[in-house]
Amino acid sequence: MSPEAFLANFGHVANAPGGVEKLRECILFAAINGMLVDQNSNDQPASGLLDEIAKAKQKLISGKGLKPPRRSKEQSNPPANQIRVPNGWEMVVNHDLFFLRKGKKPKTLINTASKYPYLDIEALDREHIRRYTDDEKCPRSTSKDLVIVCDGSRSGLILNGRDGVIGSTLAIVETPEFLQPYLKILFLEAFQRLNSTMKGAAIPHLDTKTLLSSYTKLPPFAEQKRIVEKVDALMALCDRLEEQQRERAELRPILATATHTRFTENPTPETLRACFAEPGHANPKELRKTILSLALRGELVARDLDEGSGHEVLEKLKRIRTSMIADKKLRKIRLNGFNKTDSPYRIPSNWIWAQLNDFIDVRDGTHDSPKNSSETDSVPLITSKDFSDGKINFSNAKRISLKDHLEISKRSKVDRYDILFSMIGGNIGNQVMVQCDAEFSVKNVALFKYYDKELSLPGFLKIYFEHLAFGLQQKAIGGAQPFVSLGQLRNLYIAVPPTAEQRRIVAKVDELIALVDKLEQQQARREEMAAAFAQAAVSALTGTEFKPKAEKMKAPKTELISMVRLRANPDDEDTAPLATLLAANNGELEAKTLWQRSGLAIENFYQQLKMEIAAGYLQQPEEAKLRELSNK
Repeated sequence: MSPEAFLANFGHVANAPGGVEKLRECILFAAINGMLVDQNSNDQPASGLLDEIAKAKQKLISGKGLKPPRRSKEQSNPPANQIRVPNGWEMVVNHDLFFLRKGKKPKTLINTASKYPYLDIEALDREHIRRYTDDEKCPRSTSKDLVIVCDGSRSGLILNGRDGVIGSTLAIVETPEFLQPYLKILFLEAFQRLNSTMKGAAIPHLDTKTLLSSYTKLPPFAEQKRIVEKVDALMALCDRLEEQQRERAELRPILATATHTRFTENPTPETLRACFAEPGHANPKELRKTILSLALRGELVARDLDEGSGHEVLEKLKRIRTSMIADKKLRKIRLNGFNKTDSPYRIPSNWIWAQLNDFIDVRDGTHDSPKNSSETDSVPLITSKDFSDGKINFSNAKRISLKDHLEISKRSKVDRYDILFSMIGGNIGNQVMVQCDAEFSVKNVALFKYYDKELSLPGFLKIYFEHLAFGLQQKAIGGAQPFVSLGQLRNLYIAVPPTAEQRRIVAKVDELIALVDKLEQQQARREEMAAAFAQAAVSALTGTEFKPKAEKMKAPKTELISMVRLRANPDDEDTAPLATLLAANNGELEAKTLWQRSGLAIENFYQQLKMEIAAGYLQQPEEAKLRELSNK
């Protein structure tokens, strides 16, 4: 692809995810390969610049009292794809253009202002000087220098120098001052290219020997000036594009709220599609939540008073429940009582408020810890950790004896269409509607069973519990104790519609949620295609091949280096899973190791850690040290 063809697709690339970074990459690539500005036959060729560079380097070495740098014995040949250079350009080994003067950590560092600021990456990149030194033997830079990062996750990053002592992870790029503007572009291009194609992999160390023995295409000095001027102008354009994108991103929540409001006022497939019409205007998670909320408020389907009332449904359920209690199939549950003044919101006239246990049988699994069993007739014991994407994963479940299973089933027998609901921990609100007839027991999860599935439709209850889960998970994220008791569940309020309307609500929710899923997938594909197009445009211009690496579960950018120790053995492995892990590992593990073995998302792990410390299962961790990860 020619630069002209690339610029014709400039808008498509800029608006793709990460598109502006791709533009920067292309600008820099074009700059160092003679594709950004016109060549001028009247320019003095770069070959005539080499003697001037050599003299300026020698003058620089003498003026700073430096030792002449040793030339690397391992001189590589220029890559075959770099041998051809534009007219007037010259292929030059980097050692002839610059050398590096490595920094050094001073013997003494203090936090109060002293003779020399200590310059690390933060001091140069963010202008935040934290420490000072009086050490006269350390290399010093000035505001006229270029400084490169040699170690750490930002190796290869080029920075403007300032007056002070440079740290051990930095090096001064010693080069004639007139070459600095163009050399900065060379370093920027290398850093941008490596960091964009390696998909998050870090460059832990700058190989200075390879760098100095490598080759660079050097343009005539007059063309260097034109290139620098053009790059500055285009990078300023990229900065403006990024600012516009930030402004649009700030507007997206407002626009999303407006489109969601239109859908709320008229919840049809057409208004739902309109939410996805503009990029960033749709929040699929919030739309699903809105659909569930409208369903439970009676605002999703039309009213038909001939279908009866929720009161009639409750009366029938009451008779069934009374009969089951009389037959000792069910025990009587005392509820707090319904108070009309506590009604959460207005409902249709033929609906009625009820407490959840009046609408469905609310119970839970065992709280005991039966022994593991390897017998051929053993039965799975399912806990919330065995819930996966709305299904039960039996493969890793603990197995118990048939005898223990039958004992648990006297109170907590699970049948098809029953709903299992996580009541505690980082995965609170996760649920499963049982879709099989397999024999298994449950532990420490709520178990919702039907008095009559023709009156309390499983699909309608599933809508109710999915909406309930949104609220519980939001509270857990907000820092509240992620726990809901059986008593709280039984006394929850639920608005009960006629059975026929329940069916129509379920059908409408299924239709709209399926449409959200489809539109979300289409949205993701559009973004993937846009990103692929941007990368293809870059690859076509630069001739590079992009091979994304599969990414493993992401850890935080920093990690706490701290030991977590057991304080008391847990009574219940599901209530205190972290304490259970520690008990099996001599009572202590490093925080990172404990997180990895828990299998929890990082935010859920920290939430669970706080809970178990508060409950007395874990000791308060020792003072933690923060370490930056290398992102390998």
